[in-house]
Amino acid sequence: MGKKKNKNKVSGAVKTATKTEKKLANKLKKELANLGEEDIAKVIAEIEREEAKRAAASEKALPNPPTARAYASLTPHPTNNELILFGGEFHNGKQTEVYNDLLFFNAANGAWKQVKAPGAPPPRSAHQAVATPANKGELWVFGGEFTSPSETQFHHYKDLWCFSLAEKKWEKVLAPNGPSARSGHRMVLLGRKLFVFGGYCDDGRECKYFDDLYTFCLDNREWTKLTPTGRGPTARSACVMLPAGNDSDVEETDEELRGEMSDELKVLDLETCRWHPVVLRTDNTDTSAASVAPVAPEEPKEREEITVITDEVFSMRVGASAPASEGPRAARRERAGASGGPCGRMSASLAVQRSQLYVYGGVLERDDKQFYLGDMYSLDLHKLNGWKTIIEQPPLPDWLGSDSEDEWSSGSETDDSEESEED
Repeated sequence: MGKKKNKNKVSGAVKTATKTEKKLANKLKKELANLGEEDIAKVIAEIEREEAKRAAASEKALPNPPTARAYASLTPHPTNNELILFGGEFHNGKQTEVYNDLLFFNAANGAWKQVKAPGAPPPRSAHQAVATPANKGELWVFGGEFTSPSETQFHHYKDLWCFSLAEKKWEKVLAPNGPSARSGHRMVLLGRKLFVFGGYCDDGRECKYFDDLYTFCLDNREWTKLTPTGRGPTARSACVMLPAGNDSDVEETDEELRGEMSDELKVLDLETCRWHPVVLRTDNTDTSAASVAPVAPEEPKEREEITVITDEVFSMRVGASAPASEGPRAARRERAGASGGPCGRMSASLAVQRSQLYVYGGVLERDDKQFYLGDMYSLDLHKLNGWKTIIEQPPLPDWLGSDSEDEWSSGSETDDSEESEED
């Protein structure tokens, strides 16, 4: 009689994958113990439990502006002349702090207040938020990410929250068949539906970008995945719903990527589908003159060699480096920005409320350092008579991180070798 086969026998590949996963989990557990950190899932669950214990909402006026941050949501209040700031993060090169504070800015008197309400979401950044006047005002928040202080652990959310502006309480909306966990996505309100597109998810081992499109109906509270015909946008995060050019990062070498930040302000003419730079008026400017200047034809330049690098998902155009004169010019723009407004930055919060454009915070990249900003500006979109500074940017804080990644790399190699010896 032949040997009876075990139908439950696990293949060698599955065993290897399971063993590898277990080794990685043990390594992470050891690293967290050395850092004094708990598992990120436990931390988030505990925060949510504590927030649920809050019995009633409370408000307090803030004597000072909010702390510096980026990747926060800044949403126009649907009925009042206010802005709603939620979440965001701060990083000083050594540690990261993620927020879940709910702050309101009164555009009339410049005052800030904080609202603490029952059942608030756990801290997050790179989420999306929109507001609707329905039901006396609601703020809807979806997704985002949470990072441990050492940035050893990452967690991406796929939860949906609704804050009642009238009752001042949060509700975690449980609805199946929604988008997967992500951050850096985009969400807009169209009619009575939320539209969610794109984003990415990075668990520290694998990074995945999305090109899917979902809607959430505010009436029946159901998710629907849309499958539009034709060729849609490729997978991406931190995008906008309108095409705004493709010049963002410049590759200097095969291993380094240098970001170029801008303080340009442009408007899209929807009839001609052309972008025009916005010209801010001064006291001596003829107010009858057009505030949006047409793009002047550029003088012919000597053709530069351009290389296109693609991996069939992303494409990058690489050309000649900026002229030497751009150095001092960029430094001047970094200090003052255009017409005394915000300097070039990334990941700032942007909102329009009652014909006023507001810019808050963001990240200033200088060499290998990233400084989180806490300044705020407004621009009257009717008058276009210059930026108004609402919050001055204080001196940049000390950068506590390393200027090079060599230290981290060598440290990681040491840890790996030690683990191999233990095994």
